[in-house]
Amino acid sequence: MPFLNPNKNPVFLNPIKMSYDDGLCPDCNLEIPDDVVEGQECQNCGHVFNEEMPCEREIEDDGTWTCIYDHTGCLWNDSNNGCSHGGDSLRPLEVVND
Repeated sequence: MPFLNPNKNPVFLNPIKMSYDDGLCPDCNLEIPDDVVEGQECQNCGHVFNEEMPCEREIEDDGTWTCIYDHTGCLWNDSNNGCSHGGDSLRPLEVVND
């Protein structure tokens, strides 16, 4: 859905770019192009852009948590696909509305 910029021109937001913090590549912080498409690589570092999946994890047999979608930009991801967020929620970062 478009919105109007200060010049009253319609602006369409790219859902892939919007799914990344500040519209930046999580690996090298280069701005993601406005016309990025699913599966396109960052021109600087090769990161493959995809619409971010929700924060979901599963517990392993040894009691450790694994990030299902490997959110490497998450501060709880240990860079080896492990999740160190406390608690036992399968969706630890989901906002709960009371």
